[in-house]
Amino acid sequence: MPLDLFDAATREPITMNNHKYSISPSSYFTDGGLFNSWTVLSLNHDRNGREFVSTVEHKTMPYFGTQWHPEKNNFEWTPREALPHSELAVQLSQHFANFFVNECRRGSQTWLEYDTFMKKVIWNYNPVFSGAAGSDFTQIYLW
Repeated sequence: MPLDLFDAATREPITMNNHKYSISPSSYFTDGGLFNSWTVLSLNHDRNGREFVSTVEHKTMPYFGTQWHPEKNNFEWTPREALPHSELAVQLSQHFANFFVNECRRGSQTWLEYDTFMKKVIWNYNPVFSGAAGSDFTQIYLW
């Protein structure tokens, strides 16, 4: 991660944290299953100021987890949420998208048949604009 982006992620509110449940740092460090399997990459604070584990990486497998929404900065524009849309917030979102896609490219799993793949992709469904109806999401997929 570029240093200016890392610095912004540690000092500025450029992530979207919208959840009720999370793992506190004390729970992580006292739970052997979590502590022995996952490395904490970041901590954050929720709307009430409570600290939580926000990004993790598995210690032996190529698994990652976020308790924040890296996709929201680029694609959600609801006025009811404090969504960061600054240049650095969008860069952080794109950085994680690129990172996750590159990690997937490292895998050896492929679709065996083109027709099987094409039956499963999201392009088979039409997005529905839901923002005008009061949804917190700009668009949704219904199937």
